[in-house]
Amino acid sequence: MRVQLRFMLPAPKTWRSGLPTTRPDVENLAKGLLDSWNGVLYRDDSQVAELMLSKAYSIANPGVWVTVERMNGAAKEP
Repeated sequence: MRVQLRFMLPAPKTWRSGLPTTRPDVENLAKGLLDSWNGVLYRDDSQVAELMLSKAYSIANPGVWVTVERMNGAAKEP
C-alpha cells in the first residue's frame, strides 16, 4: 500500500508565513491514523510499503488530506 497524508494544521494567530516546525511531530500524527485503520483499510499497517507525510498551516480548511493506493505488484489481501 502507498499512503500519503497531508496534515493541515490550524494556523496560530501570530503566524505570518512558512512551514510549521513545532509540535505535534508529523510522524506522531501519522502513527495514530495508520494504527486506527488496521482491519479497516488494510489488515495491518505493516502492509504500508510507501508513506509520504507533510504538514502545513491552513487558515481556512484545517484537517487531513488522505490518499491510499494499492501498489503494482502488491500481494492481494487474503
